[in-house]
Amino acid sequence: MGIDREWLRDQVKEYSAKRGQYVTYAKMLESTLKLAIRTICPAAIVQSRAKAISSFAAKCTKRWPEVKDPINEFTDLTGARSIVQLQREVDAMVAFVRGHFEIDEAASQDTFERLGAHEFGYRSVHLIVQVDPKKLPAGVASQEEIEQMLGLKAEIQMRTMAQHAWADIGHDVLYKSAFQVPANWERESASIAAQLESVDSAFMRMVYGIEALSRNVSTYKDRASTEEEIGRLAATLEFDPANAELASQLTRRMISIGKYQDAIDVIERLGHLQSPALMASLGLARCQLNKADRRSPGYRQGQLLMQQVAEKHPGQQVALTALAESWEGERDDEALKWFRRAFEADPTDPRALAGYLRQEVAHSRSLAIVPLVRPSIEAALQKSRLQVQVRVNLPYALYHIAEFQLLLGQPYDGLYALLRAVKLTTDETLLERSLGAVERLECVARELDGVVWFERVLKLAREYWRLRKEPAAESDPAAIQAMGPAALAAGIRKPIVIVAGGCDRAVEQQIDQYGDILEHAFKDFSGTIISGGTREGISGLAGDVLEKSGGRIVGLGYLPATLPADGTATRDTRFKTRNSDGQGEFSATEPILYWTDLLRQGIDPRQVKLIGINGGKIAAFEYHLAHALGASVAVLRLSGREADRLMLDADEPGNQGIIFLPRDKESLHAFVHLGDACVFSDEEIVNLQQMVHEGFRLERLEEQERREQERRAKYPLIKAAFLRSNQEQARHISAKLHRAGLKAVRVSGPAPRLYTFDNAAVEQLAEMEHGRWVVERLLDGWRCGPRD
Repeated sequence: MGIDREWLRDQVKEYSAKRGQYVTYAKMLESTLKLAIRTICPAAIVQSRAKAISSFAAKCTKRWPEVKDPINEFTDLTGARSIVQLQREVDAMVAFVRGHFEIDEAASQDTFERLGAHEFGYRSVHLIVQVDPKKLPAGVASQEEIEQMLGLKAEIQMRTMAQHAWADIGHDVLYKSAFQVPANWERESASIAAQLESVDSAFMRMVYGIEALSRNVSTYKDRASTEEEIGRLAATLEFDPANAELASQLTRRMISIGKYQDAIDVIERLGHLQSPALMASLGLARCQLNKADRRSPGYRQGQLLMQQVAEKHPGQQVALTALAESWEGERDDEALKWFRRAFEADPTDPRALAGYLRQEVAHSRSLAIVPLVRPSIEAALQKSRLQVQVRVNLPYALYHIAEFQLLLGQPYDGLYALLRAVKLTTDETLLERSLGAVERLECVARELDGVVWFERVLKLAREYWRLRKEPAAESDPAAIQAMGPAALAAGIRKPIVIVAGGCDRAVEQQIDQYGDILEHAFKDFSGTIISGGTREGISGLAGDVLEKSGGRIVGLGYLPATLPADGTATRDTRFKTRNSDGQGEFSATEPILYWTDLLRQGIDPRQVKLIGINGGKIAAFEYHLAHALGASVAVLRLSGREADRLMLDADEPGNQGIIFLPRDKESLHAFVHLGDACVFSDEEIVNLQQMVHEGFRLERLEEQERREQERRAKYPLIKAAFLRSNQEQARHISAKLHRAGLKAVRVSGPAPRLYTFDNAAVEQLAEMEHGRWVVERLLDGWRCGPRD
């Protein structure tokens, strides 16, 4: 039977009369969806339309005769769609639409639910909606427009961009074709749909992974860089005061360097922004500002703020963990309760897991919990290592790694991570927090190797921080007493160089080849060498240097109370030896003890140098400990074992600043004598460095004109780095004269007779200058590049 033309004309006429209402409806839908995407997915695409009259007519003819009343039976006479980036945003848009419209559940569909387990095809969510004036967002339509739309149905589609690509091309071509599509093209269509579904899943995994790294954390910056960033964020926030995320970034950075009152001022000034992250930061800042009196109203107010956030937003890990930490040491039952909640919310969150473990261990006085949650520890370790790799959440991630490795019975790896964290710490509150965490584990110290080492290292770091903040301050007797065994009575003479590295007899032949280099490095040196105090390996070579110095050098050796029973270590009588409380083996105890002695003697660690050659796990600990405490650390390149391993990790966070010297006697000599007294006055140094630069400028005037233009600028205009280089070269002139058996004297009257160096002396001076230049460049952050 043919279509009833008269019926069709009546339907089209009726739709034409009402189409204006559907156009209004479409505009309202578009405004409403655009309101939603502002927070859900700002990059989303929103489209709307009322069905064209010709399209309405075509659909009527297609559905004839089953549809008798298309005006009231068709649910897609008007509609809108939102095309978002990720499936989770589809879910969020669906929730938004359900919250602001009445839904015809019977007519709505999620096309994904139609697909079988082995099928791939069209995916989209279609909701059939009607206007509910009570639910509709304010401002999207006038009262008159709302009355026009009452009772009318509309279709809202929500899908991802990948789903939209298939819908716009594959679905329409496949299902709107005028003929039966061959089977091979149907298979091709399913294959494309499967690939696009895989793309959606891959995007989700990538986004979730990146968000897991970036959530509530920031890229690491040193204090000076952090303060610069704070200035930039504050300036930007002035022109965007409604930006809660920007305000959160700013206050987190302020808190990270101890600017608690500044963070409080910012949040209170932006009282209209009540985001959970900002309220958690406000609570944390109040607690930190009032931590000296944990019973004060300010501290309790901070705890209450964090508790309110934690209860209203259970997924706010920062609020949960910060609240738990605020109770540690005062109400450990409360701390355990909140850490457990944070752990249950995310068992692999490093901060939550670390807190839960230490509180559970302290509560039960047992390590029984550790094997039970080992999978969570491994996952949290992996997450923390990934954060370190991409340089976010530092130094917290390294503190977490250290704590997990300690609990897993890997104390040396834990110590390396701990010391890297100390090196990156910009707020001493973190040292106190980490020390408090380790003190919770004292109850299992006999079962868990490394607890005492961790505690002593953190006390050393805390005392160094205090002396760095107050250079004129004397050592705190109580703090010193808490570090460990009694101090060495006397015998340390400045300058001080620590010689560390391999002392294992298995590598003794490899180590012996460094004897001549070490002897040359300490030529003309007067001061103290600290080493292992045994005849074996690097320590034995340091003993040879002492013996040949004729008393210019004092040697201090640090040994366990009893040496290994297997005879692998022999006490070296050339050293004045000091015994630790270790028994029968060398360990981290001895390096901790010599640094304790140095601090007790009021010696600034920044004036101490360490030379590292080869070495095992204890030597690696010595390298990291010296670096964390501010000493200058030089490790010989390609000397083997831990020295080489550390060189591979030279650019890892917390390792930057350790320099790797070539196996060159003059470079090592320059490092040992770095900072030696100079015979020239400051005024003479300025004159000499200008002369050094002028000589360089004139020599290069005719070559590399463009490439060297900046470095060859007139003296007052050159870069600060090159000014320092010229100054160091000028200072080193006195060392070169001394090596040649000469000295600089001040003269007046006639010009002095020039001294001529022979070829051998010139060669020696060139080697000295090259060694000095190598050390200068490495200390300035340069690295060896490919040869050109």
